[in-house]
Amino acid sequence: MVNARCFCLTVRLRKEELCRELVKEHFDFHGKLDSLVLDHGTQNANVCLPTVPTEQWHEVFDTNIHSFFYICKAAVPHLPPGGTTNFNASIT
Repeated sequence: MVNARCFCLTVRLRKEELCRELVKEHFDFHGKLDSLVLDHGTQNANVCLPTVPTEQWHEVFDTNIHSFFYICKAAVPHLPPGGTTNFNASIT
C-alpha cells in the first residue's frame, strides 16, 4: 500500500500572487517537491481568429501560458537535482 497524502485547492491561476500561494500551500502541507505536473487550461468554442475577442485571447494566454510560468517561477527553485516538470494545456 502506498502512503500518500493529497489536498485540493481551487486557485485562480491567472494571478501570479495566487500561483505563489499555491506553491506555498503545497510546501506547508507536504514539506517538499519532487516533481511538478501542471495539467490545466481553458478552451473556447470560437474557432475563427478574426472574430475572437481580444479579452478572450488574453484569458486563454493568461490561463494556458502565463500561469505555467508563474507556478514554475515559484516551484522550480525547490525541485531537487533530477526533479522533473511536465506540462499539459488545452488546445485553443
